[in-house]
Amino acid sequence: MGSSQSSSQSGTDYHGHWRSGTHCSCSTDNWYSTWCVWEKVGLWNGFARLSANVGRVILLGTAEIAMRGRDIAHESIYVSFKCQQCGANFSWTYELMKDNSYASCGSYLKVMEIYASHQISRPWSYFQGIFLSLSNRYDLVERNCQHWAQEFWNRI
Repeated sequence: MGSSQSSSQSGTDYHGHWRSGTHCSCSTDNWYSTWCVWEKVGLWNGFARLSANVGRVILLGTAEIAMRGRDIAHESIYVSFKCQQCGANFSWTYELMKDNSYASCGSYLKVMEIYASHQISRPWSYFQGIFLSLSNRYDLVERNCQHWAQEFWNRI
C-alpha cells in the first residue's frame, strides 16, 4: 500500500517547510498519540497559488466543485506521539501524494489551516493500521489528498 518514507523534495516539502523528525529506539508498543490534526499545507508560493486557484475555476469547473471551493493546497494528518518508556516526543505525518501514500516521521512547519484537531491516546499501531488500510490510488478530481485525509480522519 503506502510507504513509510518521506517523499522526495516535492513542492509540498519546500513550500510546507518539511522537517524530518527522529524517534526513540524503544519498541513502537510504547508509542502513544497525544494529539492529532487534519491540516492544510501550501503547495506553491503566493503568486503560483493564486494563479492556480483562478485557473481551476476557469478551466476545471468540475475539479472546483469536487474540491468544495477549498484553496489548492496539500492536506495531511499530523499525529504527535510520546514514548511511554523513555518520554521522547515526536511527530508522524500521514499523507497521499500523486505517486504513493506516505507515513513519515516529521512534520510540516508552515501549516496554512487546521480543519480539525483533538487530543487522543492511541498506540502508534492504531494509526499505522488506518494508514495501511487506505488505498494509495490518486486521482486529481475523484481521489486526491483532501479525500484521503478526510477518510483517514473519519477513521480516527
